[in-house]
Amino acid sequence: MSRWASLRWARMGYAAATGAGLGSLFFWAGYWFTFVRGNLQGPDFYSFYSGAKLYVLKGGSAVYDLALQRQYELQVIPNSPDRFVVLPYFHPPYYTLLIAPLAFLDYRTAYYAMAAVNVILLGALIVLLVRSSERIHGRAAMVAAALVGGFFPLFVTVLQGQSDLVVLVPLAAAYTAWARGRPGWAGIFTGLALAKPQLLLLVPVLFIARRSWRALAGFGAVIAALGAVSVAGFGLGPVLGYVNAVGQWAIGGSLPTNGQIVYTDTAVYSLRNVLEAVPGGGKGVALGILVILLALVALSLSWRPDKPRLDFALAIAASLVLSPHQNIHDLALLVIPGFALADLALAGKLRWPRVAALVLVFAY
Repeated sequence: MSRWASLRWARMGYAAATGAGLGSLFFWAGYWFTFVRGNLQGPDFYSFYSGAKLYVLKGGSAVYDLALQRQYELQVIPNSPDRFVVLPYFHPPYYTLLIAPLAFLDYRTAYYAMAAVNVILLGALIVLLVRSSERIHGRAAMVAAALVGGFFPLFVTVLQGQSDLVVLVPLAAAYTAWARGRPGWAGIFTGLALAKPQLLLLVPVLFIARRSWRALAGFGAVIAALGAVSVAGFGLGPVLGYVNAVGQWAIGGSLPTNGQIVYTDTAVYSLRNVLEAVPGGGKGVALGILVILLALVALSLSWRPDKPRLDFALAIAASLVLSPHQNIHDLALLVIPGFALADLALAGKLRWPRVAALVLVFAY
């Protein structure tokens, strides 16, 4: 193929990608403006808002009490108590402290505030990724911005008032630091991304596999600081109770419900649920297989040639696949692996760049 023909196809590809991204962005933005005219009883945000209210009005010891969560959620979305299913709030205490100011707003205003914060975080995410890239600049940066902005899981994050962008921005900063050879900062930013720890299981494993003790030290320091902040804001008892409940969930596959009817459909999206549903499977078998798969990915990360961008992207993607709990908005984390793949393909650092392009098209 001649150089002129290659440039022509490249321009067509850029135009098609930009059109796809902008088309998706405008469609979902229009949907959001239509949606918010309703009663706002559908988004997951009511669970976050109820958690913030519980903390402000009842204190840290009440936040993870499912009976109280049910009571406060019913205040936000009036429903028949007999048929109401609790959407459990089980984000870490330090994240609760972050969103606690929302409790001082009425529900609709708080939802708008969270949506505005998420849009700002989305802009910051795009800037971080583009500025850290090797080849995605100029026209390619505009294409990337359109595609990221129109990515459906990110729209769901904004619509639901979810926390994935609170995870994504520091995680993108960690990816940038790791790619630039600043492991200490990579560890620090990874620690700050732990609003959903179950989605990042393999990132600290990557630090161990690469024997990056600075990254581990930074990560550990942030974990210790977040723990101290949590104890200061909640008290030691509630924090230990939270850790115990999360441990039961991680091992047993479900939260201790204490007699409450709890929404658990998010577990359906996980590989763990698929393994439990296979004939001959079960909770123990599924957990064992997940642990083995995590170990195999860890070995893969330690044996692979050192390619920082690709390694970090693989750790994020594998963490998402092997997470015991996920929903469609959690797929927003795939923005970083997708961006890394496109960047490396444009930089000529992949063996089969056209295959990478096909993977990105299919995944989007």
